[in-house]
Amino acid sequence: MSISGIYKIINKVNGKYYVGSSVNIKVRWQNHKTDLNRNVHRNIHLQRSWNECGKNNFDFVIVEKVNVSRKNLLLLEQKYLNIARKDGKEKCYNFHFQANGGDTYSSLSEERKKIFKKKSVHYGNHKLAGKNHPNFDHKEYMFYNRITKEKFEGTRYDFCKKYKIKSCIISQFIKEKWKQYKKWIIVSSFNEIPPESFSRKLQDSTHYHFINNNTNEEFIGTKKDLQKKLNSRNVYSLFLNTGKKSVKGWTVIPYYLY
Repeated sequence: MSISGIYKIINKVNGKYYVGSSVNIKVRWQNHKTDLNRNVHRNIHLQRSWNECGKNNFDFVIVEKVNVSRKNLLLLEQKYLNIARKDGKEKCYNFHFQANGGDTYSSLSEERKKIFKKKSVHYGNHKLAGKNHPNFDHKEYMFYNRITKEKFEGTRYDFCKKYKIKSCIISQFIKEKWKQYKKWIIVSSFNEIPPESFSRKLQDSTHYHFINNNTNEEFIGTKKDLQKKLNSRNVYSLFLNTGKKSVKGWTVIPYYLY
């Protein structure tokens, strides 16, 4: 049984969506998936995100089921498009915000169909995709892996291609929304690798030999153990090149490690 109503295609990575209507939502969703998988979808922004993020990062959601005429369905779609217009192009994939029926291709004139097919071929094949696109990021970045110590210098496109990482994910920490991804970070110089965060440093299970220069008290344990003992976050500074040699009289005896 066909379902009529309003639907959304939602990018789970960034929350961006495409909204549309159909008298048969199930068939319409299959048409969308077929075009997207074949790389010939008429919405270039949705197609590009599908290619970058992968089909598993998209949800198809039925927003509202209705049992009305096609005319009333378009009126309902217009209501949701008005909301999408307010969200703007940053949150919505739709090119236009005037309801005209997303699955009305068969009702177009032959002349209009030829124009549509011509546009579909141009955008679907992505003649301006990748390095040929005018907005392609040619900047070279320095990527460093904290675990493997591996280094990579090049464009984000080359990095994603080599390590098979989705470019939309890399964009998140290039925009500084994420600090790292799978231990990869972006550095300004391979000679100046920034220290890990305080919480990560304290996960070190190495036992150190600490001594208090004021009381001659000695303590053997991890960094986190000393932090709990002193109730001070300044323990972290003992293990950085900050010039701080002691915290509340406590220092680390060099090379006395367990």
